[in-house]
Amino acid sequence: MLDSILLKADDKETAVAIGNQIYLPSVLHSAIIDYLLADVSRTNNYLSNKKIHIEIKALVEGVKSRILQPRKDWAEGKISLKVCLEFIPDSPSRDSELDSFCNTGE
Repeated sequence: MLDSILLKADDKETAVAIGNQIYLPSVLHSAIIDYLLADVSRTNNYLSNKKIHIEIKALVEGVKSRILQPRKDWAEGKISLKVCLEFIPDSPSRDSELDSFCNTGE
């Protein structure tokens, strides 16, 4: 089973190639958040139409909330919107195969 890789919003070292373009995860994350905040009125109206009465800017910054999970009491804190990029490999990388070969002494 191959493990997926979650790309953090502040990752400025990993390169992601999509088609013939190469991106940093931090650039993709920023672009998505910037889009959501570019027209706050539009985004807030969209959320409101979905019966979600939270302003997008507050959600991105974090809004005071409570959470109830199965078999637990209510917990207080804040909820904030995070964009998660996940890379799911098709097959093991050549590096990991090479590492395995080198470590066996063959």
